Amino acid sequence: MRKKFRFSKNSITWKIVMLLILFIAPFNLAALYTASTSIGNACRQTEMTMESLVRLTAQQLENRIEAANNFLSSVLKERDDFKIFSEREIWDGTYYRAETSLASYLNSNAKNGVTTDGYFWYRPEEGTSFAGLTDLSGVNSMKAVQVKTELIDWLKEERGKGYARWGLIELAGMKWLIRVCVTGDIYYGGLFSLDASEEELLKSAAFSDMEVHFLEGMGSAETGRKKLSVSCVPEKANLLIQLVVPKSEAYFRLPWIQLLCIVLMILYVLLIPVLILNLDRLVVQPLKAIRDAMILLKGGDQDYRIPYRKASEEFLVIDETFNDMADRLKTLKIENYEKELARQRMELRNLQLQIRPHFLMNMFNLLYSFAQIENYQSIQKLALYLSDYFRHIFQNGKDLQPFEREFMLIQKYLEISELRYPDWFEVLYDVDPEALEVEVPPLLIHNFVENIFKHVMNYEQKLHIRLEAYVDGEEAVFTVSDDGPGMAPEMVENINNGVFPHEKEGRIHVGIANSYRRIHYFYGDRGKLSVESMPGEGTCFQIIIPREADDELTDCG
Repeated sequence: MRKKFRFSKNSITWKIVMLLILFIAPFNLAALYTASTSIGNACRQTEMTMESLVRLTAQQLENRIEAANNFLSSVLKERDDFKIFSEREIWDGTYYRAETSLASYLNSNAKNGVTTDGYFWYRPEEGTSFAGLTDLSGVNSMKAVQVKTELIDWLKEERGKGYARWGLIELAGMKWLIRVCVTGDIYYGGLFSLDASEEELLKSAAFSDMEVHFLEGMGSAETGRKKLSVSCVPEKANLLIQLVVPKSEAYFRLPWIQLLCIVLMILYVLLIPVLILNLDRLVVQPLKAIRDAMILLKGGDQDYRIPYRKASEEFLVIDETFNDMADRLKTLKIENYEKELARQRMELRNLQLQIRPHFLMNMFNLLYSFAQIENYQSIQKLALYLSDYFRHIFQNGKDLQPFEREFMLIQKYLEISELRYPDWFEVLYDVDPEALEVEVPPLLIHNFVENIFKHVMNYEQKLHIRLEAYVDGEEAVFTVSDDGPGMAPEMVENINNGVFPHEKEGRIHVGIANSYRRIHYFYGDRGKLSVESMPGEGTCFQIIIPREADDELTDCG
């Protein structure tokens, strides 16, 4: 991976940039200021046009609202049929004649569309309702029926709560401005089609890509930096009218000669980057490539070489010389590395291939005992286990394998041990399925299970063994514990510190020392072995390794 270098004031790039800025930047700044001023004026003029348009729309809407309010008030005060309809409690012929007359009157006014686009009433006590609409552009008879149906359903459910003042509602996918009045048990009112208002507004606008938003209350739609937005709130309605136009509409309203000047100014501003890029390609990049290669080689990247590129003759000669020098250095280091690797490989194989005579003697004695009593089933189990055991050791040169294989071997070992020590121990497994996929050195965990039977098995007390394996983030944790007699504090401290002072005299478990070294060889500082134990309170070994081993650390054969 290439290293990132700081931008030094003493670099060639810095000096070239500063020279270009000193000579060209004043002209560029003047050009940018002129272009920014022209664009700003165009945006302000566009916003003024939009403000006039939205205010005119709001005023027209207020005039219609005023007329609708007067009409609804006159219906309440002056229409005898409305009084009979609203006050009469007996539903006789007089009531129904008044209802029919009122519906005809409201329907004729709705059809004229002079004040509003529709009128309605709803009487919950009787369950009667009426809704009439004017003929709107783009609204066919089926759409009108849907609007009326949704309006009556809305009245039945909401009763017009919060709409004593003109407010926003959506019916049949259309936006409407509606007011609901209440007298007695009758809900009545009028409504305007905001979709029709939007259509008229778009027709009268001089912008080809204008958006119209009708929003409830004082909220406004998000527009972003690339759009211009103006809004207006009619005094007599809970409504905000917002117009949104792309800034490009403002740019195209500039005179063509002014647009041409702005384009030329922008091209002029781009002159500095073009000059810098060319100088960077011809001079700076070749020099940086040589510098980077030297720093990488110094930092230990022995495989990096300067790739071939089209450059001046001088740089090509320098590249070739550097690559030859790096090849010679790598050859020398590889020789030393291979010597050290061979030494580690030999030591690791010795650790891995150690076969404990005590273990083999016990297995063969057990095999002999089964043969004496002609227990052929146990002989078969033991023979299969030994076959798996030795295959596990001599596994075609593989240094790591999934823990699932070793877990199966551990289970077989404990089955064999149950034949040897019947009813003298119990085993509890708590193994996370994810841990079965973690690759471990062969017999690493098996060794700690085996040590329990070699050093802990007590015929006076039943032994409880627990094997736990789980994944914690980027680490895999394996725990082998028992409730045996425990270990001396001095031995616990030595193992936790990785110190084995009496190993040659046989005063410490050789298997634990070997396991410690194998963990160190495979995982370096990322692998850990620890033990917790107190005399008479049992022992718990914990092995922590990376969930995924580093290829460089495990490439030992």
